[in-house]
Amino acid sequence: MQHICVLPHHSMFNVFSSLFSFNVFFSTKLPL
Repeated sequence: MQHICVLPHHSMFNVFSSLFSFNVFFSTKLPL
């Protein structure tokens, strides 16, 4: 996960985007 440090500030948006997509994926797969 060190490559994230090399990326610019846009990396934060990338991380949040991936987390959000994972949340949606799990929510649709395993509705609680």
